[in-house]
Amino acid sequence: MVKNKKIIIVYSLFGTGHLRVANIIEDMLRHVAPNYTVKKVTTSELTTSSSIQKLESFWNFSLKHHFIRAADFLVNKMTRYLTLPLIEFESNKKMYSFMEKENPDIIISTVSSFNKGLGYYAEKNRKKFIVFIADLFPSYFDYLHPTALHFGYLEESKEIGQSHDSSLTYFTHQISSTISAKQKLNFLRGYYNDFFLKRKPVYITSLGKEKKNNFKIVPIGIFAERKHYQKSEKKLETGLDPSRPTVLVASGGQGGRFVYKIIKKICQEKLNIIAVCGHSQKYYRKVTTLKSLANVKAYTFTKDLNLLMEMSDVAIIRPSASIFLELILHQVPIILSSPVLSNDLGCVEILKKYGLGKLARSYSETKNIVMEILSNSNEYQANFNHLLSQYADSYEKLQTNICKFILEDNFI
Repeated sequence: MVKNKKIIIVYSLFGTGHLRVANIIEDMLRHVAPNYTVKKVTTSELTTSSSIQKLESFWNFSLKHHFIRAADFLVNKMTRYLTLPLIEFESNKKMYSFMEKENPDIIISTVSSFNKGLGYYAEKNRKKFIVFIADLFPSYFDYLHPTALHFGYLEESKEIGQSHDSSLTYFTHQISSTISAKQKLNFLRGYYNDFFLKRKPVYITSLGKEKKNNFKIVPIGIFAERKHYQKSEKKLETGLDPSRPTVLVASGGQGGRFVYKIIKKICQEKLNIIAVCGHSQKYYRKVTTLKSLANVKAYTFTKDLNLLMEMSDVAIIRPSASIFLELILHQVPIILSSPVLSNDLGCVEILKKYGLGKLARSYSETKNIVMEILSNSNEYQANFNHLLSQYADSYEKLQTNICKFILEDNFI
């Protein structure tokens, strides 16, 4: 009897972007490879680590209340400078045990921080290991593994990934499930020496850096759900004035304070405003109190975001890869709001390089930027067309390309 092959997709609950990527990959594989069993697992399930769950909770709370600098400093930076090796020492044995029990044929990771352990397990047990970079750029080194096949979105994603120094202790030293105390000390010594004495960068966000590794990174294109590639016949009844331009305001799945603050600054302009408040009921209620000041239509977390994008003339967002890529597909000019998480600075680089919109450095300047973009919409459409022409123009082509790489000789 032929064994039913298994694929495990690892995702985290830091925001909703990693789960989104995992769901799209699962959808593609179910269409192309129905003979494979696909299982999604969270990093918390993989490691049974309470510290990971606490970090996720802090991260999501910070994004909901727009404490961007706090989340970036404590989670993105300090965790990597100080505690990442300790977290991996703690979690790897449990991770290996989980994988040995599941015995997958292919492992797909959509996360950072755990790829060292997953890569070691895959290499030791001759499993295929794929890292799907969920951020626009693999700005942090721990998104990468020397033996993995990496999927990035754009050619620029590949450039950033190959700018990381392959001589980092993180890449050259293994952390096995049976690592000794002496090996841990040697690893820690080399790790901290790289970043504190040699001053090697923990993260890279600017293009034009020297190539420092040959890790395999495949640019796959604009990665989004099937519905964003298709013009929908469904129309939402929003009650908005069709004679006014429409502004979409969103902040990822968490929504929250950012949406409310932006709308307060622009709601007295003669604009339609669509407010996507995500999972934040508190700020959804606060936004609805602004209806007397402007033509505002508020939503909580919605599956109709593609329809809202179709009717929008400009979007104001907290930068994140998911919504940024979706807006590119819908060719909606984008205003990114500061401050920006360091893992999302790739959105700023691509926005500037291709002329897809503007960066607002304060809430107060946002409304002037909105009016400027609305008066130059044709220029932005040409810029979107230029970027989109470089990649797959349909979900089916995207799906075929990705699944070929995942399944190789087993491609159906």
